[in-house]
Amino acid sequence: MSYRLVILPVILALGCSDSSSYSIVGLEEKNIPAQGIQHRCPRVVVLEPESKQQVEVALRDIYQNYKQEIEGLQPDAPHKRISILLYDSVADAEDHDGYHICHVTGNSIAGPILPEWEDVEIDWKWRDPKYRPTPDQLKLFTEYWRGQNQAFKDGESLYFEAKGNNTWTLEDQPGIEKSKKAEVIKVVQALCKRNGMSQAELGREMAYVWLWKLGEQPTDERVKEWSDDFHKDWTE
Repeated sequence: MSYRLVILPVILALGCSDSSSYSIVGLEEKNIPAQGIQHRCPRVVVLEPESKQQVEVALRDIYQNYKQEIEGLQPDAPHKRISILLYDSVADAEDHDGYHICHVTGNSIAGPILPEWEDVEIDWKWRDPKYRPTPDQLKLFTEYWRGQNQAFKDGESLYFEAKGNNTWTLEDQPGIEKSKKAEVIKVVQALCKRNGMSQAELGREMAYVWLWKLGEQPTDERVKEWSDDFHKDWTE
């Protein structure tokens, strides 16, 4: 019996054409024969894909490989599952924060049978490559995103140290939010200083990337709306 979460170095998958090359950066695996459980949940990267077709070639290859592995290992297992999260950057896959561009799910049906590729569930969060941000914009967004996540943790930690881990209540939430915001502002100030830009400039860059990651077209109007929202988040 095994249940493991494997964090892998970036591994280039074999057996695929250059146009569909992919990397597996993480794998959650359940292999519990006594309970008839065989699950494979990889996190996969196809760098800067230009079309859904390119992504589908990689996804089909991955799905069929895991299907063959599971059915060869325990063909009569009633609880089979393959769940693939596919990202268009290594940073998004490593952060694992919901920024995948596609989610493929295949669950055993009609007894122990895994569906064929044509019958799996595919949930797209496609991003138009025409509006892909520059490498510098993406790098800056990753710095901000990771800094913000750490700021949230630091803000909570500072408050809990003062209040004590066992005394937090809903009434404490305003204080925690204020503490978290103060830490985020520090991150933004450091990013602006390090990159020689104003807060307004940083806000516009973050807004553009954010909209693209959401699958929207980053028009000037929408960028301004989101930039204004960032400004509110970054202002005392």
